Amino acid sequence: MTVNNQLDSPIKVSISAWDGSQSPAWYSIDTGGSESWDRDRDFRGYIVAVQYNLWAVEPGFARYYVFGGESGTNYVMNITGSDSPNVTLNSDHGTYLDLSQSSPVDN
Repeated sequence: MTVNNQLDSPIKVSISAWDGSQSPAWYSIDTGGSESWDRDRDFRGYIVAVQYNLWAVEPGFARYYVFGGESGTNYVMNITGSDSPNVTLNSDHGTYLDLSQSSPVDN
């Protein structure tokens, strides 16, 4: 999985790792930069967390669920916008949910 930062400011990104073999740590990505993770082998998909407006008193936070793909699928997540992220996902199976827009469900 590759994340491209096309925002006007740096971001931090963390991607889940179900099997524990990869680090879910936060990675800083400068404006115009990108970072890649080896996350293409799990059908459960991945949670992608993005921190933006890092200079603000309360930085923004967005969460996305990227559906799992077949082995060898390379997801490219492009994050664009000026103040908040607008995400596009390019891949053979480019489907994701914006968890930041979801309302909690009361049981």
